[in-house]
Amino acid sequence: MKDLLLLIIMVFQLIFVSCSEEVSNLDADLRFDLRITNISGESQNTFNEGNTIVFVFEINNQTDEQIALLQFRNDDFFRLVSDDGTEVGFPYLNYFCDFRGALIISAGSTYTISVPWDAQIQDQNNPLITADICGVPGNNPLTAGSYTTRFEQMFSYTLNGDMSTTQEISFEQEFRVE
Repeated sequence: MKDLLLLIIMVFQLIFVSCSEEVSNLDADLRFDLRITNISGESQNTFNEGNTIVFVFEINNQTDEQIALLQFRNDDFFRLVSDDGTEVGFPYLNYFCDFRGALIISAGSTYTISVPWDAQIQDQNNPLITADICGVPGNNPLTAGSYTTRFEQMFSYTLNGDMSTTQEISFEQEFRVE
């Protein structure tokens, strides 16, 4: 009976170590970063009214091989909420309008999605608006207050023909406008 109990414990430890290894492989394969920046690309959490506020999400391929990101669609991506929980909106009308089943990220490179909060339709050629953003709503500048953008996402990707899926990852950024 003791041997059976010992065997069960060893199996659970093996399963636990295997799960932990998958998570550490994620760290070795992909890095994600949600940031709020100023117009110069510097991360910032306090802005003056009228300043340009840029939403940035980066996916960095940490490997020496190309990665195909198979899943990245989220209804909360860049959703902005005020400190009282009221939805303020989105800095885009849509994104990945031309997504064709996979987002290819070259070895060692970073894929960036960015858009200013108050981008106007005539600004569509603005270098702060990446090609994945298809349409901007023409938001007014944010008024004084505290804001949060957050979303949770699982990412599926292939590396060397092997498919992997991350655990659900939570992203959140808070900032103030004074």
